Parts: sequence; C-alpha cells; structure tokens
Amino acid sequence: MTNISITACSFYLRTTNSKTNKGIYNLNDPFTLNSTCEVYPDISIIFKNFFQKYKLIQINEENKQSYSCEFEEKDKIEDENFIAYCARIFSGEYGNTADIIDLETKTKQYIKRANDIEIRPFYIYVVFPKDSKTLKVQKGMLIFQNIGSYGIKTITTTQMQDFFSNEYNISIECNCIAPKLFIDRLLKKDKIKKISLIKNYKSNDIADNLSRGYGREIRVLTDLCLTESKWEKLFRSIKYASQGKYNLFDFEKHVYDDAKIVVTIGEHDRTIGVHNIDKLSIIELIPNELKGKDGHPEKLKLNNYIKDVINDYLNEMVLTIGERGILWTMDY
Repeated sequence: MTNISITACSFYLRTTNSKTNKGIYNLNDPFTLNSTCEVYPDISIIFKNFFQKYKLIQINEENKQSYSCEFEEKDKIEDENFIAYCARIFSGEYGNTADIIDLETKTKQYIKRANDIEIRPFYIYVVFPKDSKTLKVQKGMLIFQNIGSYGIKTITTTQMQDFFSNEYNISIECNCIAPKLFIDRLLKKDKIKKISLIKNYKSNDIADNLSRGYGREIRVLTDLCLTESKWEKLFRSIKYASQGKYNLFDFEKHVYDDAKIVVTIGEHDRTIGVHNIDKLSIIELIPNELKGKDGHPEKLKLNNYIKDVINDYLNEMVLTIGERGILWTMDY
C-alpha cells in the first residue's frame, strides 16, 4: 500500500513588496476585504476565498496540471490553542500515455490517453494559533497530505501567492516550522546515510579571494556506524550549526564551515544543509490505520491525528515576529 505522509510548514502574511516587519499581519485581528470593504473577524477569510476561487477545476496547460478545491465552513478543528480549517484539494497531471494493468490478472485493462488526467484527492489544513494574553500571533501552519511521491505543497503555495497578491496585495511566506523541531523529529541515527563536511580555504594572496574564494575541501562520510556517544556529539553539532549560518560544524575535533546530510525521510533520500534547515518542510509518515479501503485517509481519523500533531508543533513554534525581526514564543 502506498505510503501516506504529511508535509508541515509555517507561514506568515505580509504586504506585498514590504521590506520591513511592520508589514506583517496579525492573523487573528479583524481584516477588511478590499472588494467590499466588509470587515471580518480575522484574516482566515482570504484562505476561504481562495478555496472558493478554485471550486471549479482549473487547468495549467504549461505544467500539464489540474487543480480544484472542496471546502465547507464546518470543516474545522478547534481547541484552546488553535483553529484549523480543513479542505480537500484535487490535483493531477496529464500529457503522456500509460498502460493500466490489472494487479491480479497482470493483463492490460486500458491505455491512459495523453489527455486523461489522473486526479488524486489530498487534504490540506490551514492552522491559526490563538493569541495569548500578551502576544499577537503572526505565524500559522500549513499541513499538506501526500500520497507516495505525489503532493500539493508547491502547486498550492504558488496558486495562493498569485491569488493573495492579485486580490489583496498580500504575500505569503512559507518556512520550516522550527529548525529544532525538524531535527528532533526527523534526524535519527539510523536514517543518516551520508555526511559531507565542507571546509573553505582562502589564499594568502588577496587577489585570489576577490571572487568566490580560493577553494574548499569536502570530506564525505558513508556507511556510518555511530555509537550512542558519537551520535550524541554529532546531534549536538547539527543543532548548534543550524542555529546560525556562521556557526561552525564541529566533528571529531575538527571544525567545518558547512555540512550536508543525506537522510532517508519516508520513501526518499533528502540532502539537508545544516545552515538551511529553516527553509525545509517537515515530512513524516502517518499511521496505516488512518487509511480506508480506497488507500486514502479517512477524514475523521486523520482530523484526530492532525489535532495532536498540531499541538506537538505548537510547543516548538515561534509565532510572533518582532519589529526588528526578533522572534518570541507564546506563553499559553
């Protein structure tokens, strides 16, 4: 059975072309709709309007993709910490032929034509953490369901960016929920396949360093057999280096300017730069017992599971961006 996973990332909204953090929206403050001047309780209205915009199937001829949304106001999860709206995205690709084979008889049933679209259903959750007594929330979550290697994160965030910008002069920015959370949940000792340690060198001759530097050394480690003590030291180095792009990576009493780690996540290997973890999304498998007979998640079971996942993420998320870019956590 095909693996089902979820991709989680944080998001915030800012005025398009705004270069300061003063252009960032508080997610739970009243929002005025440009087209009607109607005031809504919060900015979730622009996501609901997005789902309504794509209620009918849209075809992207350049990318050979289809896209549509199904959303009802009642489809939401709420507790004392957040409100999450659940929608269903239908997306598929076309442009080439394929033979459809019966699994049991191993015989060809029919040929998928180049203009046939194989549409798959995916769930998406838009999460709005609630304000605390002292802080206004500016960062929310987007959680996308994946089917094997198929997903909707890229196409959805691209469509949202276009819609928000054109309709409201708003840009959506997506990042990792929290580098620490990414490391804690996904970087496991038995999942690391390779580490590339990078040391940059500069020449004593200033003229050699006017462009991109003089050279670098790359040390590649494979077939890793890490003891618990070595894994703890490696894990600490990863955490430290991920906290700032100028933080050096310490390994076996040597320091390196950068490190790239190949790690198995779900069915695929991903190369992760320790200084770019904040640009990644968290991808993790969901339990098989959430699936129905059709191989897709059952909505009520998935909702209950996602509720716990959201609260786990909220424990680590930074939810507010200060005027100078200083980040603060919530104090529920």
